[in-house]
Amino acid sequence: MLHFSLILLISPNFEAAKTSFSSSSALWLTYRSPPPPFHYKYESPSPPHHKCKHTPLAPLPFYTYKSPPPPPSPPVYEHKSPPPPPFVYKYWSPPPPPVYRYEPPPPPKHHHHHHHHKHKWSPYPYVTYKSPPPPPKQEYPVYHYISPAPPVTN
Repeated sequence: MLHFSLILLISPNFEAAKTSFSSSSALWLTYRSPPPPFHYKYESPSPPHHKCKHTPLAPLPFYTYKSPPPPPSPPVYEHKSPPPPPFVYKYWSPPPPPVYRYEPPPPPKHHHHHHHHKHKWSPYPYVTYKSPPPPPKQEYPVYHYISPAPPVTN
């Protein structure tokens, strides 16, 4: 009797799905179509496993199949444009701010007696971090100047 009721529901739903497929109600129809066929197929081969395997398996495959298909399209487009610009801009911005931020927190936390010791350490790391960025800029023009030098001497 249960099978008869399911078949009757599938028959009319199937025809409506084909006609309403073009309409904007495609999402609503697709959501109602998969549950009946899935349930009917799972009930036949899983008669003894009716303990606790039918409940978790029925909602999982039905919900998982509908969730992954729609979201994969929009994230791909958004993940392709933002990665390149932020990567280059973020690499140059973090070096300077971290050095300045590290100076204020250590003095208040440390003892007042060690104020002299902390002062000497502050300029040390700050200069070392700022030293590497300028050299690469100066090396660029130097290389250009060496190129024309050989032909002039000849």
